[in-house]
Amino acid sequence: MKALRACISIIAVLATVSVLSACGGGGGGGVTSNLPPITYSIMGIVSGAPQGTTVTLTGATAATTTTNSIGYYQFTGLANGSYTVTPNMSGYTFSPASHPVTINNAYAVNMNFAVVR
Repeated sequence: MKALRACISIIAVLATVSVLSACGGGGGGGVTSNLPPITYSIMGIVSGAPQGTTVTLTGATAATTTTNSIGYYQFTGLANGSYTVTPNMSGYTFSPASHPVTINNAYAVNMNFAVVR
């Protein structure tokens, strides 16, 4: 019976070492991950402008989108960094003209603009 307990203990230790090795632990050089990087969004409303107003993102990533029927726009999949958001529609002036945005482990919301009449 004592030999059986010793054998079970050895099997348990070997199983633990195997699991740790498979997961990157157990002194095998650290943990690796196949998880995608965390990303964030910038979003807001362009008030008083027609649907399809162009909104441009420059900085750590460059992108362009357009507003929907209520003026909403969104940029997704953004890493931490500095950005500038600028609306543009021929014949319209916006306030503010652009928004500087710094993403630091959080979403940037209420990056809103209004048409100046």
